[in-house]
Amino acid sequence: MKHPKIIIIGSIFKEEIKKIQVANHVFEIIKLSTQDDFLAASKNEDVLFLALKDYAENVEVVTKVVNVLPNLPIILLPCNYCYEKSKVWFHNIIFGIVKSKSHVDFTILREKELEGIKGKGADIRINFFGELQIKSSKDEVLSLNGSLITNLTAYLFYKHKKRIHQDQLIGMFWDGYEKDNAKGSLRVHIFNLKKQLKEKLKIKKAIKNEAGFYSFSSELTIQTDVDVFLENYNNGLTQQRKGNREEAIFFFQNAIETYKGDFMEGFLQEDWFLFERRKWKEKYLEILFLLATWKLEEKDFSSAKHFCHLILEKEKSYEVAHGVLIQIFIEQGQRGKAIRQYKIYEQVLEKEFGVKPSVEIKGLLGDVASV
Repeated sequence: MKHPKIIIIGSIFKEEIKKIQVANHVFEIIKLSTQDDFLAASKNEDVLFLALKDYAENVEVVTKVVNVLPNLPIILLPCNYCYEKSKVWFHNIIFGIVKSKSHVDFTILREKELEGIKGKGADIRINFFGELQIKSSKDEVLSLNGSLITNLTAYLFYKHKKRIHQDQLIGMFWDGYEKDNAKGSLRVHIFNLKKQLKEKLKIKKAIKNEAGFYSFSSELTIQTDVDVFLENYNNGLTQQRKGNREEAIFFFQNAIETYKGDFMEGFLQEDWFLFERRKWKEKYLEILFLLATWKLEEKDFSSAKHFCHLILEKEKSYEVAHGVLIQIFIEQGQRGKAIRQYKIYEQVLEKEFGVKPSVEIKGLLGDVASV
């Protein structure tokens, strides 16, 4: 079976790879080592693009490729690029090219643009999912000492696209304080944050104060894992509405990879992120349930189980996940395991809420009397 092809120049894989799979499509990898490889590539009409690493060391090879395939789109990879570490972003590029190949004129993706796609090019990268982490583009970690400065900084970065009035910040973090003292404390905290950003990012005015409204400088590029998650989540929903399940799965899986833990996991001091934590967790569980049910429909029981177990790691009492597992065991002719799964769910409900499973989930087993 013929598959679309990708030419790779430069070492981006840790091991020799002949094929990769993206959104249920297989792509062959061509490495240009001999003159025969060039001849084969020149006759190939299904080469999607050339991925190039270390241009300076491969000028002659690239020139040959351009001569035989003058209209081939070229993606210029950063010199430190590694497929295993940034697989999702490489897949995004492939997916975008496949979807738009018929009607878009390609341009060369410069290193800075690719870095931006990967998130490495942002001046500041923030991970809210799991352990809170704020890093510069050079992987320098911003040190935040104390719960107040940590929570204030996290909030400012979480709302980095908006202007926030000082009264809102005072109301959230200095409620009950005398107003002048609260303003003074806010100014001190902002000053310390600006100082760190100046020292580590060389940006003199990272945070602006205009008529009492705080905002980040337009010079500062910020990327959060929440932004990445939401973009993939929305893209997945869009493709789902269009009936494009394969594309929806691709984006939803990207979102799952971004979710490394609950929002600001381990922080319990402030109310502002408790709502956000619930919101993002619900979206994460929503995606997992969709994927689990789709994989069940496709009889991909292994994947369906995987997504159900991810759900139950977060919510042991999530009924629909137990229901999908029970259906899988029944379809596999493993009634004993289906009953055990029901019993597990029954024990969880009894322990956490003191209630019994619904009639609907009990009915999945068919012969209710035997449960």
